Amino acid sequence: MSLITTREEGIALHQFYRNIGDKIHKARIARKITIDGLSSLSGISTRTLEKYERGDSKISFEVLIKLAAILNVEFEEFFKANDNNGMENF
Repeated sequence: MSLITTREEGIALHQFYRNIGDKIHKARIARKITIDGLSSLSGISTRTLEKYERGDSKISFEVLIKLAAILNVEFEEFFKANDNNGMENF
C-alpha cells in the first residue's frame, strides 16, 4: 500500500470534504446563522469555517461533532449520500 495518493484519490478525498462542507453550509443557512455567528458560537475562525464549507481543509470528527451540536444536526447527516439532487433537508 502506497502512502502517496493518486490524483484520482486526491480528487475523491476533496469531493468527500466538499460534500461535508456543503452540508455544513446548508445547515448554517437553513438556521439563518452567518459565518461570523457560527464562528462566535464555535470558537473557529471564519477563515477556517469558509475553508471547511468549500472542502479546502480537512475537518476533524471533534469539529464535526461540535458543529453538529451547534447546528442541531445529527452527526451522521454529514456522511449520508445526497438526496434530492444534493438538497438535504436540514
